[in-house]
Amino acid sequence: TFKVQSGTYNEQISIGSFSGESKTRPVTFESLSGDSTDVILTHKNTFNKNYIVQLTGADYVTFQNMTFKPTDYYYGHCIDVSGESKGINIRNNQFLGYTNPYYYYSVGVLSSTDNDDSCTIENNYFTQGNQAIQWYGLGSTNPEKGTIIRNNTISNGSRTAVYVQNQENLQVISNTIDLKNNNASKVGIQVVNAKNGLDVSCNNIKSNAIYDNGIYVHYTGTSSMVGSVANNFIALNSNASGRYGMYLNSSDYLTCAFNSINLYGGSNTSTYALRNYYGSNIKLLNNILCNRSNGYSIYTQGTGVVQSNYNDLFTTGTNLGFNGSNSTSLSAWKTATGRDANSLSIDPLFTANDNLHVYISSLDSAATPVSGITQDIDKDTRNTTHPDIGADEF
Repeated sequence: TFKVQSGTYNEQISIGSFSGESKTRPVTFESLSGDSTDVILTHKNTFNKNYIVQLTGADYVTFQNMTFKPTDYYYGHCIDVSGESKGINIRNNQFLGYTNPYYYYSVGVLSSTDNDDSCTIENNYFTQGNQAIQWYGLGSTNPEKGTIIRNNTISNGSRTAVYVQNQENLQVISNTIDLKNNNASKVGIQVVNAKNGLDVSCNNIKSNAIYDNGIYVHYTGTSSMVGSVANNFIALNSNASGRYGMYLNSSDYLTCAFNSINLYGGSNTSTYALRNYYGSNIKLLNNILCNRSNGYSIYTQGTGVVQSNYNDLFTTGTNLGFNGSNSTSLSAWKTATGRDANSLSIDPLFTANDNLHVYISSLDSAATPVSGITQDIDKDTRNTTHPDIGADEF
C-alpha cells in the first residue's frame, strides 16, 4: 500500500502490467489521512494523453480516498482503465470534472473497448464533467465480466451519468444521480448489450431538465439468468417528446419490479413512465408508473411482456396505456391486453415530485412477492406475503 502525503500533485500516472500482480497481493494507492480532500491529483490533459491516471494491463490495483481534478476544457478524463486490466477498485474518491466541458472527452472513470474484468467503482462522488462512468466491453459476443458500480453519488454531469456496454453479470446498485439541468438529451443509467446476469436496483435518479430520461436497458438473459431492474426511484421534470422514465429495449428474460417512476412538469402526450420495445419474457410487477405530464403510464410494443400485474398505472392525460392501440382507462387496458388483473390506477401521492416515498393506504400490501427481492430501496424489509407497490415499503 502506498500512502500519499497530503497535497496537490500536478502530474500524470501510467501503470502497466508489473511482476507479482495478484488478487492476493493487491496494490493500493490512498491518501495518508484517509480523507479524499487531502490528496488532489490534477493535470491539464491533451488529446494523446487524456488521463490523470492510466491503468493499462495492470491487475488488482486500487485507488481510494483521493480527489481527481482535470483542468482542460477539451480533455478531462480522470482514470482510464484499458489493456485488459482486471480486479481494479476505485472507491471513496472525488471526481471534480471541468464545468461545461467539451462533449465526451471529460469522463470520471472509463474503460475502453477491451475486457477489463471484475472491476468495482463504489462510494465515489462525481460532479461536473461530461459522464461520470463510461464502461465498455469488447463486444456483445465477448463481453466484459463482473463489473460493479455501487453507492456512487453523481451530480451535474452534462451528459449520460452511467453508460455501460457489452457486459456480463453487471451490477449497478444504490447510486444517487442528479442530472444537470441543461438542454442535452441524456440518461441516468444506460445499459446496452448486457447478458447473463443483470442487477440494476435501488438507484435514485432525479432531473429537472426537460430532455432527460431515467433508465435504459438492453439485456439478453436465459430462463436461468433472469435480469432484474428493481427498487429504483426515477423522478423527471421532463416534458419533451419521447422522454421516458424507463425504457426496456429488445430485452429477453428481464423482470422489472418494485420501481417508482414519476414524470411531472408541463404537458406532452408523447412521454412514457415505462416503455417496452419488443423482446421476450418480460415481467412487470409491483411498479408505480406515474405520468403527470399527460403522457402514457405504460407503452408496450410487440409481445415481449408475458406478465404485468400488481402495478399502479396512473396518468393525468387521456391515454393510460398503449399496446397496439390506446387504452384510456385501466379497465380498457385490461381488456386490450389481458394483463394487470390486480393492478390499480390511483394517484400515488408521492411525498414530493422528486421524493417518491409514499404513505397512501391503497398501495399498502397491494403487491405480490418476487423471489430474491426482500428489501426496498431504503433497505427496509419487505412483507413476505403482501409487500407494498413501488420501491418504498412503508
